[in-house]
Amino acid sequence: AAAAAVAAATETNINDVNEKGTKAANCWHRVKKDNRASSFAALLVREFGLDRLRHGTGVVDVAGGSGELSFELALRWGVPCTIIDPRGQGVHLTSRHKRLLASRAANAALITPAWAAVSPLARQLAHEWGGF
Repeated sequence: AAAAAVAAATETNINDVNEKGTKAANCWHRVKKDNRASSFAALLVREFGLDRLRHGTGVVDVAGGSGELSFELALRWGVPCTIIDPRGQGVHLTSRHKRLLASRAANAALITPAWAAVSPLARQLAHEWGGF
C-alpha cells in the first residue's frame, strides 16, 4: 500500500491533462530522482511510525541497490537497516552523502562534554553523530 502511495504521488495524474494536451496547473509533478529515496523514507515513517520501523533489528531493504533508501532511513531517521541485493554491487556514497556525513562529524565535534552534561539534546546529538 505504501509503495502504491509513493508511485501515485510521483507520477503525473493523466486526468489532469486538458483538451489541448497540456498539463493542468493542479497536477502532481514528478518527484526529482535525487529526492525519491528521501520522499519514500518520509512516507514510510509517516505511514508506519518510527517505533515500528525501529522495532527488532529494523528494516530489510530487499533489492536495495546502492543503498539510497537505507541511507535515508538510517541517517535521517535512525532506523537500523540491512540491504539485501542479489546483484552485489554494494552501497555507493554519493557526494551528497559524503557532505552530510562530514557535516555531522563537524557538528558532533562542537558538542563539548560540559554542554552534554547539562543538555539532553546535546547528549542525544552527540550519540547520534558520534559514529561519523
